[in-house]
Amino acid sequence: MRRRLALTGTTALVVAFATATVLVVSAGSTPPADVNRDGSVPITLTEWEIEAPAQPIPAGRVVLDERNDGLVDHDLLLVKTDVDPADLPRGLSGPVPAAAGKVVFGEIHDHAHALDQAEGHLRPGESRKREVTLAPGNYALICPLRGHYANGQSARLVVE
Repeated sequence: MRRRLALTGTTALVVAFATATVLVVSAGSTPPADVNRDGSVPITLTEWEIEAPAQPIPAGRVVLDERNDGLVDHDLLLVKTDVDPADLPRGLSGPVPAAAGKVVFGEIHDHAHALDQAEGHLRPGESRKREVTLAPGNYALICPLRGHYANGQSARLVVE
C-alpha cells in the first residue's frame, strides 16, 4: 500500500509540473489584449476618432493594422512626441506635427474634402497593414486630411 501511494504522489508531482510548464509557455505566447492575434496593432479610424491600444505596446518592429470604419476617406500620420495629440502646434491648414516631434510616417493633406478618394487614403471599409520600427516613447496618431484633426481625430500610442 505504501508503495502505491508513493508512486501516486510522484505521478501527481510530474503531472503538476507538466501543467505548470504548459501554462507558463502558453502565457508567454499570448499577445497583449489590445493586440490582434497575429501580433499586429489595431488602429481604427472613424468620424472623428482614432481608436488605438490603451495599453503600451512593445518597442521594435510593429505592424499597424489600419482600418477605416468610417463613411469618408481617412489617412494616418504618426509622430513621436510628448505633446498631447490634441495639442499639436497648428498652422493655417491644420496641425504642424514636425514642430512637436519626429514624423515617423504620413503627411498633412491640404486638399479640400471634395478631393477625397485620393491615392493613399483609406476609403470607407478599406484596411492596410504598415510595418514600422518604433522606439520607446509617446506617439500621436492623427488623421491628416483637412478638417479631420480639427474635429478631434487623434489618439495617443505608447511604446515601451
